[in-house]
Amino acid sequence: WLGEYVVQKGKALILDFEDGREEFKRRKRFITHDDTDIPELGYKYGACDLLKQSTWDKLAELGLLLLVVDALGTAMPSDADENTTQFAAAVKLAGKFTERTECTVLFVHHANKAGGMRGTSAIRDQSDVAFKFEAVSETDDVKRMRMVCDKPGPQKKPAPVNLELSDTGLRAFRDEAQQVGRNAETSEDVQEAIRLALANGPIETKKKI
Repeated sequence: WLGEYVVQKGKALILDFEDGREEFKRRKRFITHDDTDIPELGYKYGACDLLKQSTWDKLAELGLLLLVVDALGTAMPSDADENTTQFAAAVKLAGKFTERTECTVLFVHHANKAGGMRGTSAIRDQSDVAFKFEAVSETDDVKRMRMVCDKPGPQKKPAPVNLELSDTGLRAFRDEAQQVGRNAETSEDVQEAIRLALANGPIETKKKI
């Protein structure tokens, strides 16, 4: 992935509760840099209830290696309160599904105004690993984000992933300030990393620096 990360090939399913077929095709083009169709790629309109065990039983029959739910908020019933533990019930069922099938389940979930995870803390508690996206910079043509592990689970916390999105697709970009900061050995190295961060991105707060 992105020319840097080894991935395991296998069957994947996206449960799209938000965007529809055309947006899915656009995202596929960005990710793969390819306009051609993927063999056996299908898009089926339907509805499923992630709070029902029968839904997960059906998914278990598909032999998946990756299941993406986009997004948790729109996948839940319209009368569900995101501040109650009921909202995290689907994540708990997904955990049991993973133990049963060894399929990775990825939930897309939106942030609150403070930049944290929206809704009940039970969503985070029921998740094994959590990543968040931080804005780096944005122009009319290019948007840069950083994918940061916010909850690493039992394994070592992975390094952030720098992502650049443009009309040419999705790719990784090198963050010189981040590399200098990570390898800093002296106070001068730290100062240089801070200067690079301020020169190459939005002005950060004193606390974040």
